[in-house]
Amino acid sequence: MLYLFFAHCFRKIAYYCEVLYDLVTDTDFVAGQHRVRFLLTVFSVFLLSGSILADVNPFHLLLPGFFPIPDANNQVEEIDFYTLSHQNKSLISYPKHFLRSNDWSVQVKRTAASISRLPSLREKKQHVRYDAVSFPLLGTSIRFAWFSEKNALLIIYLSREALQDEVDIFLKKIHTDKKVFYLDGFFRVLTANIFKLNPEVQRVQYAIEEKSKKFDFMTFPLNQEHARTSF
Repeated sequence: MLYLFFAHCFRKIAYYCEVLYDLVTDTDFVAGQHRVRFLLTVFSVFLLSGSILADVNPFHLLLPGFFPIPDANNQVEEIDFYTLSHQNKSLISYPKHFLRSNDWSVQVKRTAASISRLPSLREKKQHVRYDAVSFPLLGTSIRFAWFSEKNALLIIYLSREALQDEVDIFLKKIHTDKKVFYLDGFFRVLTANIFKLNPEVQRVQYAIEEKSKKFDFMTFPLNQEHARTSF
């Protein structure tokens, strides 16, 4: 019975593939630009469906050789990851799979990228998806990170230009108070997750490529050291 079931499924798949092939090759049905649009639509559907099922960025599937292969020494583990609540603006946590790295710059960039990505369908506590703040990709402003074992201090170097670009793209049309909320909230969540992931870090400081001590309309003190005890 099981053999007959799979044989029937394969016949159905073969039939629909044959129908799709006939539609693509039939010039009377799809000619010229319509044919190109049809092919692009089919390709886009397959690409997006694959990215959703695999829970990865579509660009990772489109350009698989362009992105670095994870180090075999890195460890993927499930941790309680922090994000920000829409309702009460406080920190909330949910189980999240995170790929650790021995490189501090990579570790911080991955942490920032995870903050901008909402909980996936495979992760627990799905109600967090609806309460979690969707942050812009502010982690693109991170250039590199350096850790001083002697002082237990992690310094994260930021690009003011890259941070301004993200604000102009994603936060340009919203009110100033909302901009402050997203910027302050992002670095607040990033700092909390750094302390969560790295017990050896006792203090975090951000260094931005600018003489000014803080970013425009931002109240989170980037130039100030943030202690673990305050989080």
